[in-house]
Amino acid sequence: MANQQADSKSAMEETFGMQTWVDGETWNGRLAMLGFVVAIVIEVAAGQSLLPKVW
Repeated sequence: MANQQADSKSAMEETFGMQTWVDGETWNGRLAMLGFVVAIVIEVAAGQSLLPKVW
């Protein structure tokens, strides 16, 4: 029974077979969320919207 649990894979691993890809996507998502928070903090601190400067 213990061997069965140790050998079980996540659905992502079974489908794509790449654990490192999943880890990369996790970090990509975390950094994207951090970027949004930083952008909002800069907008509040500067008192100006960043959107016109980006477009």
